[in-house]
Amino acid sequence: MDMQVLGAWGEFLGGIGGMVAAIGVIATLLYLARQIHQNTKSVQSSNFGTWIDATNALHPLLMQITDFHDARELTSSEWWAFHFGAVQAFYAWEAVFLFYKNGTVDDEYFESRMRTVHRTLRDRAGYKRWWDDWAVDLYDRRFVDYVNDMTART
Repeated sequence: MDMQVLGAWGEFLGGIGGMVAAIGVIATLLYLARQIHQNTKSVQSSNFGTWIDATNALHPLLMQITDFHDARELTSSEWWAFHFGAVQAFYAWEAVFLFYKNGTVDDEYFESRMRTVHRTLRDRAGYKRWWDDWAVDLYDRRFVDYVNDMTART
């Protein structure tokens, strides 16, 4: 075997080695991308679970809060109880909105929570007045705009 044939074989085997290495790199990148995706979903699910626990703890407080038509109907302590209950309820709904925006919750869950927001603001005058007075100061602008657009349509 002369040097030219040996060099050709070496070049051929080097090319195969390069292809095998390239395939290995691609396989590793695909594996890592899948792992990162699974980890991201796991973290999002964990965050959502924590949010569910927090909103469940909020329910007893919300059950004590009644709506009002005129803030003058409430004592100062009743108004503050209403205010902080409303703040927490809308924080919970805002969290669903933000979870939806990042893909953590699906369309059906999101839409059911937003129907509750809509019904609350449509059917409860005190909540609507409170929202109009406080929403811009307390919540993400995208959430406020979404809720205002949703309630303006009906």
